[in-house]
Amino acid sequence: MEVNSVVENVVVVNDVMGTVPLQKKKRKVSPNVGLGLRKHTERMKTDPEYHKMMVEKYKNNRPNAIAVDMLDKDTFEIVMTFPKIMDGAAWIRENTKYSKADYATINKICKRQGKTAYGYRWRYTKDR
Repeated sequence: MEVNSVVENVVVVNDVMGTVPLQKKKRKVSPNVGLGLRKHTERMKTDPEYHKMMVEKYKNNRPNAIAVDMLDKDTFEIVMTFPKIMDGAAWIRENTKYSKADYATINKICKRQGKTAYGYRWRYTKDR
């Protein structure tokens, strides 16, 4: 096969059967493509109520959210139970000196990859 010429997105190819034009299809892009996502991200940045609502929606829709127990590190008594690890981390951030507490650290403790996190022991509620 040889390429003879290119004319405005049309390529002419010499084939065994003769000259066959091959056309490139141009994809039409609507100016509205991605508009919904752009509106959503802009609203997330500017509207605090919308942002809070979307964060709550995300938290509630997590299929892998696991309930955890916060235990006293010395007596192993349950201090509090949280429906999700993220809620436990949020409580730690709001009520203790650990302002950068995250759920990943609590999750590691629940998986027995450590003993304590943020002054407490943690375990999955289902492991009781």
